Amino acid sequence: MSIRKTLLILAFCGALLSVAAEKPDEIRVIWTGTPAYQVALRSFHLTPDDAMQILQKHHELLEGYPFRHGVRCIVGDYYHFTLPGKPRTALRGIYVHANTGQIELRDSETSISTNQAAIPSDIFSETRMIVPP
Repeated sequence: MSIRKTLLILAFCGALLSVAAEKPDEIRVIWTGTPAYQVALRSFHLTPDDAMQILQKHHELLEGYPFRHGVRCIVGDYYHFTLPGKPRTALRGIYVHANTGQIELRDSETSISTNQAAIPSDIFSETRMIVPP
């Protein structure tokens, strides 16, 4: 077996383990640029580019929320669009469901580090659906 195939298998197993390790009171976070992110993309109906097109179509509803920098991470089954912020990322921002295209604006005072794999499910102070699925 080639090294490339072995690495792909390990990445896939790691992604499965991170999903399996998710607790009922937590939401998984998958960061762009990781092997787990590539695995997750294959399980969704919409690509990040599709989600960006949906946002551009509804840009007038998103005044004041940054999204043009692209997806920062996947939170649950949602692409999270926010300003790049290393080493921390604000959870406040725009979320597009990766299967349905539903757009939500979520508020949270919390920012997370780029190595964080899960967040508490009650971390958002408000969630507003902007565009239904």
